[in-house]
Amino acid sequence: MLAQCRYLGLLENIRARRQLPKYAVPIIQRTWRSYRAHCLLNGMKRSIINSGNDWINIKWEKEPANEKLKEAFNNLKYIYYREMAKKYRRNITPERKALLDWKLSASILFKNKKKGYRQSVKEKFTKFAPDFELKTPLINQNVIQMHLPINKIHRRNTKKQVDRSFILTNSSIYILNSENSKIKDMINLSDISSISTSPLNDNIMIIHVKNSSKGDLMLCTEERTATKIISVISYIWMLGRKRGIQIPIDISDEISMKCYSQTCKFVFREADKLNEKASDSDLPAKVKPAEIKNRRRAKSFGANKFENKSNSHKRNISISGGNFNTVSRVQS
Repeated sequence: MLAQCRYLGLLENIRARRQLPKYAVPIIQRTWRSYRAHCLLNGMKRSIINSGNDWINIKWEKEPANEKLKEAFNNLKYIYYREMAKKYRRNITPERKALLDWKLSASILFKNKKKGYRQSVKEKFTKFAPDFELKTPLINQNVIQMHLPINKIHRRNTKKQVDRSFILTNSSIYILNSENSKIKDMINLSDISSISTSPLNDNIMIIHVKNSSKGDLMLCTEERTATKIISVISYIWMLGRKRGIQIPIDISDEISMKCYSQTCKFVFREADKLNEKASDSDLPAKVKPAEIKNRRRAKSFGANKFENKSNSHKRNISISGGNFNTVSRVQS
């Protein structure tokens, strides 16, 4: 057995270990730990350099297996992200900050609640139409926060839609005639009891007004998706919050709306067809020829099917939206 130990070199290892000074082992351990820490820092440095300006989506090198090094790795990543975020906030412009606040408001209101929200995240929110021109002297242009073309759905005849201009100021909402800029409706932000929209990917909103003789206001944007409606509702909510006005946002597939002295209930549901633009052959069988004619007149709104039930009489119109959604109206 002794000969076998000599052959394997075990005795030489023991003799070499006995010859090392006592203080050599801690030095070797410190040197090895320093080397591993140096390798970790160099690897993180390479990851940062390779990422360029995209500091949010850095592809870090493999996480170390040692528990202490793993803890140091995670702490260094946390410190780096905090410092870069602080640097980004210092260099951000006021316009960019306002846009991010706007996006944050949309996230608070619509994330996981409305189907079109995910698509709106990558879209840039805009407050003014490209060809914006205000012809009425009744509104000071310096206080205008938002202007866009919009369509108003009639309260009594939901088949009828008219072109309007939507103007939001610091304290009020104006609905103007798109041709002569005559004011058709004016709503103070403090008079809004709530704003309702459906959880579907449509472009409809209902503004509920306190103590209004006409009733509530139903509007739809010209865009077929929910992006514009999400941006409008979130901006109204954000502006009211800055002024100390709490405007509840109701997202439901059943919405009640005041139409003069009556109350109408609208039920939103998805239809079977998801074509972006409907042709005459794609329309449901219950749509009448006269209604197809009205559908063609409705500009580029087609993508939702609107169903009106009143006293057992059924009518259909098309309003804008991303999908074929059906809205049932019941008068009470």
